[in-house]
Amino acid sequence: MKYVQQGVTLLEVIIAVAILGIVSAIALPNLGPMLESDRADSFIDEFSRTVKYARAKATTADEFVVICPIADPDTGGACTADWKNNPIVAFVDKGEDLNLSSSNDQIIRIMSLPSSSDNVSQDTGNTAITIDGQGRVNQEHQFVICPNGKNDNTSALQVSLSGNTWKLGRNVLTCGTV
Repeated sequence: MKYVQQGVTLLEVIIAVAILGIVSAIALPNLGPMLESDRADSFIDEFSRTVKYARAKATTADEFVVICPIADPDTGGACTADWKNNPIVAFVDKGEDLNLSSSNDQIIRIMSLPSSSDNVSQDTGNTAITIDGQGRVNQEHQFVICPNGKNDNTSALQVSLSGNTWKLGRNVLTCGTV
């Protein structure tokens, strides 16, 4: 009677685990930068969708829409310049005063905050993005997000005067001297 082997030997398992360990040691250090750039791209994509949605709301309702960071969107308040630590809010500004009033203004969208270690800055333009009833923006704006506050794997967005958005790509703009 001939013996037929079933399964794998201990030596084969050890060799397979060793090969898996070597491949993992090569691949894992490269995941950090990839995850950083994906996080930055995701934020820029969400920001672009917010601008497009706000522009659509402004043109369909022929209203003045503002996109800016506000310290506490639930209670309202004035636009700030802190794009990193305050939620970015798109709202219909009935008074056209860059101030979210809970009684008069309508919130369109509130973006989630980026990771606490990421830096979001406005490279071009003043604090708020304002969109008139014809979809035009007050001035050109550029934004950049720097994952972990570093200028590696950055992602940038431009908002034109016509209200269109362009993703400028990776590592095009920096967050100043880091």
